[in-house]
Amino acid sequence: MEPEAITTAVSVFQIQHKTSPTSSVSKIPPTASALPSPRPTLRSSMQHIAHSNHHVPGHNQAYLYHGPSYQASVLYHHNAIRANHNATPLSWDTKCEANARLAARRCDFRHFIPPNAGQGQNLFIISGTAFNVTAGITEFWYHGELPAMMPWFGRADLPHNVFEQVGHLTQLVWRGTKKVGCVSVNCGKAMRVNGRRSDMNKYTVCNYAPAGNVEGGYAKNVRPPVSDAEWVDWAD
Repeated sequence: MEPEAITTAVSVFQIQHKTSPTSSVSKIPPTASALPSPRPTLRSSMQHIAHSNHHVPGHNQAYLYHGPSYQASVLYHHNAIRANHNATPLSWDTKCEANARLAARRCDFRHFIPPNAGQGQNLFIISGTAFNVTAGITEFWYHGELPAMMPWFGRADLPHNVFEQVGHLTQLVWRGTKKVGCVSVNCGKAMRVNGRRSDMNKYTVCNYAPAGNVEGGYAKNVRPPVSDAEWVDWAD
């Protein structure tokens, strides 16, 4: 079964020492939305990606939301993308997962990161019966933002309006990030976007450590793609 059609929206707000996307200027679509990783204001070779024992390619990935297969699919798609940008694979981190769970259980489409966690965060919501986590990672956080990022590889910093368009991608491939933990929840009728109830009930939060999107670090940490082909598909 194909995943439900989904689109994205991003926006911006301040959180602690980070400039972070939020819903305050968000353009919320009818079926789905996503927010890229917070952007700290403090200065701070092609790999073969093998399927793990728990990763099962195919369209059934659309319905994963917990357990070993969920974690394996999240890692596989993150690391396949990172391989295309000469970034080392991420490992699953329980601290990132725990903080992602804190944010996800709020069922509020805005960033929530504990003080001094040192983590970045990407958000994704969708309506329907499937969570479509791998589609959120590959089709929207990555493929959907790659064209906007192409002119900016090699720049130390990104203009704010550009960051709003590419912040998911830059966190995904940030070379200094080593760990990820994601949580997907069904918020039912409790989901809120821009302070209002939303029908987009499936909510995914991914936290990253150390955080990416650090000012002055883009040239070093966000390398251009090895291939501009459709590098990975959500059902891989």
